Amino acid sequence: MADITSANPTLLDLIKQLHDDEFLPVIDTLVEEFEALEDMVWVQANGLTKHTYMQTLNEPAGTWTSINDDVPDERAQFKQLVEEMAFLESYSRVDDRLVRISKNKQKFRSNQDGRFISGLGKSFASAFINELTDGKSFIGLRGRLNALAHDSVYNVAESANFTSLYLMQWGENKCHMIYPGEWKHGLAKEDLGKKLITSTNGSKQMWVSHYELAAGMVVNDEKYYARIANIDSTQDIDTGTVAVTDKLIEALNNMPSRGKGAVIYADKPMLTQFDISVKDKANVNLSISDAFGRPVTTFLGHPIKLVEQIGNGGEALVS
Repeated sequence: MADITSANPTLLDLIKQLHDDEFLPVIDTLVEEFEALEDMVWVQANGLTKHTYMQTLNEPAGTWTSINDDVPDERAQFKQLVEEMAFLESYSRVDDRLVRISKNKQKFRSNQDGRFISGLGKSFASAFINELTDGKSFIGLRGRLNALAHDSVYNVAESANFTSLYLMQWGENKCHMIYPGEWKHGLAKEDLGKKLITSTNGSKQMWVSHYELAAGMVVNDEKYYARIANIDSTQDIDTGTVAVTDKLIEALNNMPSRGKGAVIYADKPMLTQFDISVKDKANVNLSISDAFGRPVTTFLGHPIKLVEQIGNGGEALVS
């Protein structure tokens, strides 16, 4: 396997460095459905299907001393955690007759496969946000930042149309995704060729491809992520019971290095509110950047990315 030279590689970085070019169109399709993939740092797990790591609880503070003073023993406090790997799979099946009548058979199959890959992107986004309910996917942000008492949860305290914003600082020693210990990266693809597919209605020839995405989430220190909860998605971001932008500033300032490099994730109604505020020039801290090859709204320089699945859990966070 080629060496990974990037300090904090995204999935696209891994694929490019390993010259695994067949996955480049797959990444493009996945990012269309799940923009956070542009930001996620990926690290190879230290096990085949799980990753054991130490989460930081607190750090040594050191001791001021004079000549001949003893230096008290200190130790950082850690908690050992194990993150399980989750595997998301799909089989693309394309009718042989459609393939035969197409002018470019490989391109046609690739285009048809794109529909299945798009679905994988949406499912991955749901797992990234949601609680672990099926026992098979990994624990998402809502499942980790699930109480108002959590130090990284900030309450806007609205009473309807609930949604949240999530902030993450990505990095090998911060928040990152994991892929299996013997994989090159988090994606696998196999062209199974033409197969006879049998159902209760009979049989037919189909071209089959197998796609697999393997992932888990690691949070090395809970200071590196945050949730702004109980937002009313219909309210102006600078008004309401508590201004959303005030809580964003508070969360960023409480993150390490005042949130340096943090990305903000929002659902479509919230992203629309930010975009309208930029259009109206209502908040000088909001602007438009094209750092990602397309217009991206930023708050204090932090990109705000779309993750539609955030809006899927419209309940209030009450405890």
